[in-house]
Amino acid sequence: MILHAWKNRTRASCRLGRHVFVVFAIIGLTAACYHSAQEQPLSLVLPNIGATATESFVVAGKSIPLPAGDWTVIGSQIIKDDERGYHVAHMLARIEGNTLHSAIEVYTNLAITKTADIDDAGKGWLTYRSCSRDDMHYLKVYSNTRLGKQDCWLVNHWRMSGNLTQEHWIEARKYFSDNKIIAPLDMVAATFRFANERDYLTATYFFNPEKSGFSGNNDVYWEIGTWKTSVWHPDNVKGDDKKINYISALISWGTQWHEKLKASVGL
Repeated sequence: MILHAWKNRTRASCRLGRHVFVVFAIIGLTAACYHSAQEQPLSLVLPNIGATATESFVVAGKSIPLPAGDWTVIGSQIIKDDERGYHVAHMLARIEGNTLHSAIEVYTNLAITKTADIDDAGKGWLTYRSCSRDDMHYLKVYSNTRLGKQDCWLVNHWRMSGNLTQEHWIEARKYFSDNKIIAPLDMVAATFRFANERDYLTATYFFNPEKSGFSGNNDVYWEIGTWKTSVWHPDNVKGDDKKINYISALISWGTQWHEKLKASVGL
């Protein structure tokens, strides 16, 4: 059994519309302020829900390669990151008929452009926690340095009902509900993380196992309620040759996609 939407939850939004124009104009700062460089105007337009993309999706100056097919934007989010800029997130979906085939979640940074270099405060990103776990199907770490270079990727299973607070997930669930799209509770995904002192990208490519012939009957009425009890948890995949082969194929795909994504975004 597969379910309508991941969970139909909505909330009041504090965003000022889909199109956001942000202008920073700091004419003068006090002598006590460390960041004395004048910030340049910055324009950001979030894609409309329902906008489509093929081959690539451009966000914050980065070109994100897309697997084959037609992709639809189903959710977006933007959050201020103090004086460094913004965190932006988008959810895209490949839909076949009335069923979700696959999805992509993209997180990245939109920096505030300045006319001069700033001091070292606020550079870099914390260690990416998922790249230090030992309970996933696959993990490859090239680097995961706190406030420095990060390059790692992993294969994991997701309970798609879990994220109830982030706006791009809320919008995605609403899109499924409004358009009567059938989406699975369990998806298997490859996540790629790249970062340096100035920028980062986290991109997760979700795949619907039911599109490859796997049954969703284990999730009748959401009786299996946690990540650990999912039939796609590594402990529960052991001994199931069909699932093992599915994971192995995704690891092979991810090995190639890691290089393609890394070259495309330049991190």
